[in-house]
Amino acid sequence: MMQREKLVEQRVLEYDARLRYLQEVESGKVPEANSKSKLISSLDRQLLKLREERQRCLDRIEQVKVNVRKNWQEDSFEQVGPMVIWEAVAKRIGMIFA
Repeated sequence: MMQREKLVEQRVLEYDARLRYLQEVESGKVPEANSKSKLISSLDRQLLKLREERQRCLDRIEQVKVNVRKNWQEDSFEQVGPMVIWEAVAKRIGMIFA
């Protein structure tokens, strides 16, 4: 019976100590906790900036892809010239009369 009472008392004292520590952390009396919360806050801001930068990069990449497709289409049409159009028309006429 004595052993159980000692274990119960020991547990109560442990939980009281934890509770006091948490109260000190909340009130700002523990400098280690303050520096950790400042570090976490700083890391959160940096993570947010990195996510924004990543999104800007992804948007830029998509814009470049669209521009490359447009330029490729325009360049390929300019390189082949109007003869391609006449060849396409001739092929269609050939298909129609064939």
